[in-house]
Amino acid sequence: MEKIENRRKEINESGYFKVIEHKIICNTLEYTKDEYMQLLKTFPDHSELNNNFWFEMEQTIKENRNNINVRITINLEIADK
Repeated sequence: MEKIENRRKEINESGYFKVIEHKIICNTLEYTKDEYMQLLKTFPDHSELNNNFWFEMEQTIKENRNNINVRITINLEIADK
């Protein structure tokens, strides 16, 4: 959360914008092993990961009831000039 606070401070101190609304929105999404593996492979930088990474990831999720909960945090800042 310190990173989020620093970002808001940076925006306000820039002299270009002032944050007029700020919300932190948290949610948890549950994925099956197959859904999550498919999602991960949509990120371009993940194509460079070796097969061992993918195998270990699948095994870890299998050991957790074949599901994974992913916490999503959105930092919404609305600024005005």
